[in-house]
Amino acid sequence: MKKILVSVSIIAAVAAVVVGATTAFFSDTETSVGNTFTAGAIDLTIDSHATYNGQSWATSTWELKDLNPTSDKFFNFTDVKPGDSGENTISLHVLNNDAWVCAAVSNLANAENGCTEPESDVNSGNDKTCGNPGVGEGELQNNLVFTIWKDDGVSPTSPEGKCDNIHQPNEPILLSGHPVNGVLPVYDSTTGGGPLAGGQTSCLGVAWNLPAATGNEVQTDSMTGDISFNVVQSRNNADFRCIPPKPITRVDRTQTGFGDGGWAGWSCPAGTHAVGGGIDSSDHPVGGNGVAAPSAPAVDGFNYPVYPHYTYSSGAGETGYVVHDFPGDGFGNTISFHVDCQDN
Repeated sequence: MKKILVSVSIIAAVAAVVVGATTAFFSDTETSVGNTFTAGAIDLTIDSHATYNGQSWATSTWELKDLNPTSDKFFNFTDVKPGDSGENTISLHVLNNDAWVCAAVSNLANAENGCTEPESDVNSGNDKTCGNPGVGEGELQNNLVFTIWKDDGVSPTSPEGKCDNIHQPNEPILLSGHPVNGVLPVYDSTTGGGPLAGGQTSCLGVAWNLPAATGNEVQTDSMTGDISFNVVQSRNNADFRCIPPKPITRVDRTQTGFGDGGWAGWSCPAGTHAVGGGIDSSDHPVGGNGVAAPSAPAVDGFNYPVYPHYTYSSGAGETGYVVHDFPGDGFGNTISFHVDCQDN
């Protein structure tokens, strides 16, 4: 029995050595500590330098900052007269990341603000609204003229070629005319040249004038409105548009009973216009086909609005798609086609 116990003890000891020895196998450990994702940022800041009749205008001039929506006004004039003019250079700074830039004018409103006797004489024979509260609006908006351009070109007075308050011949004009509500693409996928680079500066020149020929109809009138700038990341967003494209609706049509060389067409619904289309199926070969719209290419020698057996009403802006069966093959046809219609 004693010998058996000793043998068992030896076996246990050997087993312990064997088990303990497994920790000496080859091994390796690799560790990466503190893995981090940090979101980037886009921050738009703006400075403004304004003039009025050639003189610096302090209330619309400030250095680079985030705007206070209620106190920072690009335009704030209370005694405008015919012949007056001004210019505002708006400098846009996008920090950290490349961005698309959109400008917007909204909430334009006109007020008559009562009538002086000279204004009443003019308006009483015109729109008969002067002096009638709630009946009409002021005429200032329809007389003010604005021109907006990218003030980023080379000039003799600005070594870096930017923000010199002067429209150079190579600087694109973005908008010209009377002020209206709307969105203005400054940098987007439709303007060319790519986004505004992070850390770079771009300037808009905004010139305005009330023509000297403006008459008494604008006396005491006022116009108010809001101006905003919006920036959106360009990375992973190559097709961004400040003004989203209008929706396109596909209208399908199957035309039966074609004679050899016959024609058919289909119009877009009212309030839309044709921007594309195509053949989907046919029993036999199809001849020329295409969009029927002003300036669209000819279809087998015929142009909008008149095609054989199908005439569009050009006065009402009717457009569509026309199809010509392949002539001379001796076959009639059934043709399925579609027209792509976009909102006007």
